[in-house]
Amino acid sequence: MKTLEDVLQSQGITSENIEGTVWSFPVFPN
Repeated sequence: MKTLEDVLQSQGITSENIEGTVWSFPVFPN
């Protein structure tokens, strides 16, 4: 079973750029 981190990394999303991804993809309400 993959962890959430494994899934994100498989999609090219890492902890290094997750913040930039969130800001460029404002899905979550402030």
